[in-house]
Amino acid sequence: RTEHPLRPACGVLKGNPNFRKRTAASRIMRIAVLGGNGELGSYLCPLLVEEGHEVTSVTDDNLEPYMPENPAWKKVKRVVMDRTSLESEAFGLYGKRVADLKPEVVVDAGCYTMEHCKGLVSALRGTGVQHTVHVGSTHLYSPSQPRPWVEDAPRAAPCGQFALEQQNMESYLIAEHKESKYPVTIMLLSNLVGKGWVPLSPQGTYDPVVFEAIKSGGKIMLPKVPCCVQLLHAGDAAQAVAKCIALRTNTTGE
Repeated sequence: RTEHPLRPACGVLKGNPNFRKRTAASRIMRIAVLGGNGELGSYLCPLLVEEGHEVTSVTDDNLEPYMPENPAWKKVKRVVMDRTSLESEAFGLYGKRVADLKPEVVVDAGCYTMEHCKGLVSALRGTGVQHTVHVGSTHLYSPSQPRPWVEDAPRAAPCGQFALEQQNMESYLIAEHKESKYPVTIMLLSNLVGKGWVPLSPQGTYDPVVFEAIKSGGKIMLPKVPCCVQLLHAGDAAQAVAKCIALRTNTTGE
């Protein structure tokens, strides 16, 4: 594997002194990770603890993270609050409960609708939150758009409701930053891989047999619709989020 100088490979948290020097310089902060027991959160929460931050994992349920054996989880505060249920009671109620935790940074790794996105922004605006990281998806790009995808290129017509919601949230958050200086960074992640779950395959399924066939040099059937599965290790994604937080002066509004 070729390592990029700006993105340490997964699993080098203790072995990369340059990474440690950079993160050690950032101030210790109170960070709330929404969706903390999910694919990204399972890697991100322990990483932020290792950097010295006070971390709260906010989840919709009591399910364990994908790697509960990591000793860093003993230092993570866990809070259960169902986003859909709270938002159905009152607009922005979920965000108000998050604000009650007094975080300085909020990483939203569990937002899939425009309504939930607006509810969180309305509740956090004017509080002590200094930075938010909205974790979106590269699915907001249309399969018809040629690669490489460029961040500032015009967005093509979305493919499906999920992509439409992703595009709408991205446009809304960018506008909120420009108009009211809402402190947000948008990260678009592709399909995550990691320990504990079967990733999306090139077939558009979650069948591990597909990956076994690829590994052994076998043949697989692909859908006729042109598509590309961009696999990203959740450990790399977590480090990218951590960098955004450490360098928030530069990443806010991007």
